[in-house]
Amino acid sequence: MRKILIITYFLIIVFTLNSKAQDFWERLPFFDTINAYNIEFNTIGNIYISTPNGIYKSEDEGMNWVNIGPNTAVGAFVITSQKYIYAGLTSGSKIFYTYNDGQTWDTIQTNIFSGNIYLSLDNILFLLDWGVIYKSTDWGYTWIQVLSTVNSEVFNDIIEKDSFLFAGSMHFMSSTGGGVYRSSDDGDTWEHVSMAGHGVSSFALDIDGKLLAGTQLNYFGVYRSENNGIIWQKILSGHVVTSLAVDEFGGIYAGCNSDFGPSGVKYSDDNGLTWSSLNSGFHPNASITSLSISPENYIYATTINPNYLYRSVSPIVSISEKSREQLDIKVFPNPFTNSSSIKYDLKVSGNVKIYIYSSQGQKIKKILLGNKQTGKHEQIIQTKNWPTGLYFCSLIINEKIVDTKKMVCIK
Repeated sequence: MRKILIITYFLIIVFTLNSKAQDFWERLPFFDTINAYNIEFNTIGNIYISTPNGIYKSEDEGMNWVNIGPNTAVGAFVITSQKYIYAGLTSGSKIFYTYNDGQTWDTIQTNIFSGNIYLSLDNILFLLDWGVIYKSTDWGYTWIQVLSTVNSEVFNDIIEKDSFLFAGSMHFMSSTGGGVYRSSDDGDTWEHVSMAGHGVSSFALDIDGKLLAGTQLNYFGVYRSENNGIIWQKILSGHVVTSLAVDEFGGIYAGCNSDFGPSGVKYSDDNGLTWSSLNSGFHPNASITSLSISPENYIYATTINPNYLYRSVSPIVSISEKSREQLDIKVFPNPFTNSSSIKYDLKVSGNVKIYIYSSQGQKIKKILLGNKQTGKHEQIIQTKNWPTGLYFCSLIINEKIVDTKKMVCIK
């Protein structure tokens, strides 16, 4: 009788958990009365979000938030390797920066309108705004205007590839304006090279290092360039793309709004050949404003209509063939009671870690296994004190999550 009850209880749990696990996204407790603009992460995984009320910070993967300033609206910001935060205003002519995580803020008077802000790999700051790009090589104290167009064209994003910088823009008064600008001299001079009339909102690099562009006007979708921005091939049609993200295995995520097509996130695990919708857990009317992948390999999304903040329920792992070929990971027994065995077959040697996450995405166990050679390995995990429930086991090789499996504990 006891055995029948246990089996029945297990089936109820699995059915309930699997029903909940259908959702890819979970909504985080952020302020739904506040627009969330940009998301950034520092090296230890703290999350920062810019809003009309300043920057909010979370040290517990988005469960709790504190406003760290400055006491003004912040549109875009960057976190430098020196642990400085540079914040640009949504209006005005100042840049704020902090070197102690928001305990104090200093002000740089720029005398220019502060819009999107970008930090290059060479520690050059760029300000992108309506019709202009400015450059600073001294951390924002002095600025040089390096590009000027018209005030009906807004610059949205910059990305670096090879020896080039690429800037994307939208022109709101012309069907043939805006597009992609390119610089080969660290942003001192720029030339318009392509994508006129497309309204470039965001850039990313695919797994092969090729340039991706998301567009919002006229010919909206996702495009790829194989020759440094000169010629583009459309790989996603019919979606107004506001943001792009690419995971470690080449999975491409396109955040979309509902202006001229379906909202939500489109996802491709075959480098743009085919796409699927990744919207389970979203509010049905939500339009994506930004996507960002954390150092822990969660993907975060901000939306409008309503103003929500979402995170993937578990760390993301692309299901591309490239990732499948890296190893074969098994959990046995599964479900389990007092212990479980993690078996994995390494195709490449490297530093191995195992992280265990709760169904809410909280990291509950970290196992550091050190350097392992190619071949079959096994790690036994004691689970006697684990509560009944659903868990996720992630295998990390050389600081990259290469596979994640579901685990079910029953008592």
